[in-house]
Amino acid sequence: MATPWSTSRHRILLDLLIRRRRELDLSQVELAKLLGKPQSYVSKFETGERRLDVFELIDICSALSCSMVGIVESLLSNEKKS
Repeated sequence: MATPWSTSRHRILLDLLIRRRRELDLSQVELAKLLGKPQSYVSKFETGERRLDVFELIDICSALSCSMVGIVESLLSNEKKS
């Protein structure tokens, strides 16, 4: 679901998080449990319906066993390719 404030860099970030979740073979429900949130929380940020703040991104990266710095570096690298 695209929103008026969605940007290509925001979509790239979400795609990176989704890819990482899938690499770990986690469902949205499983990720939500790791975060102590309902499944709808994961669905809403993955679809871009809800934006993440920096602290939420830190928690998500931790739950996905990845570095937030690494995600941001990947984001910047992918952004340059776009």
